[in-house]
Amino acid sequence: MIWNSKKIKKEDIIIFLIMVVITCIIFAPLIAGHYATDTYNIYDKGYYTYATKNSLNDGRIFMGILGLIVSVLKIPIEVYSTLTLVGAIIISNLAVIVLKNIIEKYKPAKNTLAKIIISIISYITIFNFMYLDNMYFVENIIMAISVLLFIKSADILVEKNNKYLLKSGVLTILGVLAYQGTIGLFFTYVVLFSILKNDKNIKQIIVDILQSGIIGIISICVDLIAVKIIGQIIGTKQTRYGKLSNIFTNIIFIFSQLINTLIVIVTRNIAKYLPEKIDERSEEKTLDIFQKTGFCLQKEKRYQEAVDAYLKADMLKPDHLWTLRHLATCYRQMKKFDAALEYYHRVETIQPENHNVLFYTASCLAEQKRYEDALQYFFKLDFLENNCMKAWRGIGWCSFVSGKHEQAMKYYDKLLASKPLATDYLNAGHVAWGLGNIEKAAGLYGKAMAESGSKDAFLEIFDRDRNSLLKQGIAAEEIPLMLDMIE
Repeated sequence: MIWNSKKIKKEDIIIFLIMVVITCIIFAPLIAGHYATDTYNIYDKGYYTYATKNSLNDGRIFMGILGLIVSVLKIPIEVYSTLTLVGAIIISNLAVIVLKNIIEKYKPAKNTLAKIIISIISYITIFNFMYLDNMYFVENIIMAISVLLFIKSADILVEKNNKYLLKSGVLTILGVLAYQGTIGLFFTYVVLFSILKNDKNIKQIIVDILQSGIIGIISICVDLIAVKIIGQIIGTKQTRYGKLSNIFTNIIFIFSQLINTLIVIVTRNIAKYLPEKIDERSEEKTLDIFQKTGFCLQKEKRYQEAVDAYLKADMLKPDHLWTLRHLATCYRQMKKFDAALEYYHRVETIQPENHNVLFYTASCLAEQKRYEDALQYFFKLDFLENNCMKAWRGIGWCSFVSGKHEQAMKYYDKLLASKPLATDYLNAGHVAWGLGNIEKAAGLYGKAMAESGSKDAFLEIFDRDRNSLLKQGIAAEEIPLMLDMIE
């Protein structure tokens, strides 16, 4: 059996119940009723549509099944939100107990105080600040299941009992199918457990990390295949993942991260045998060097080299805001929007109301044509910042290409009443045309041409939007006629 069938200890039950009560007290305001951005999406689309078009189409099988069950049972969204949170609390605390027992297995506690400290550390490790942010979403229960699966999978891999690779692989695949975003925890726990068990046996630690990398790659491939199959079954196309042809690029990236992890582990173990003056201050200096090197390379627009330096800094000190922001910027400049979003989301968990982060997150989503997701961030920015013209521009454009022409016109009218740019007149003209107001569109195009400085400059920016106009129902043969009207 994959799961350990040893008798449950009485002290574990007591600790578990105490932690559940404490966690429920902490989350009492959310249990009483809460909503995240995705909750409104579910409410707007309906359980069935969200389960098929979002969860199943994203390869999150468990969440899709749960959504379909809730759809059949017709559970109110308020009850659904509360039930998933309570379920997440219970499963997360179970994960705490499992993590505590694994740590004690490799490093037995010498006394009661040590056991208490290990329990507290395990609790904080599971309920870290990023995880707390996830508890707002109805997917929290599935995230909690994936975390529990990854902890157990990492333990099986490091412990190396009978058929450990198969068992670890099955649990990891299930964890990824539950929620892909927590796969990093599998690698983290493999490193932690391997160090606790093998101590100075660097060779075995490296073997464990490499095995986890292979299992992780296989699990991701299985999930991508599941996404492809589900998409064909329900007739949808996945837009959040890159093409399957990019899988080798992703594999190279994963291995590069594993190599960086190995370098850090080996370096820190070597440091134990060097003079005492190589201490935390030395690590801080190394971090500073990588950050400054990356910054200089970034200023020279050598973005990939800058990313390499910033990634080394991130390995030395994870979740350093300055490093995360600059990594996101470099990836955005290279038009690697998936990678940029990963780091913008990490910054967002630390600074959820950072205006620049919200704007660039929305911009990256818009570049990926994920207009509905982008609108959520632009609306949030507009709410937080008074008269935010860049938010209005984002809302206007994303609304237009999404077919929400009335909403788009509302925000372009606000821009035109402020300090409009040539592109504001141009885009407002597109929207007016989409609404069937040809005379207004021609007038706005005329102002865009005047602001552009020349006809050629205007035609250049107009041609960039030609495909968008066609997608919004403007006939190709009408475009030359419109251009003749504004000459």
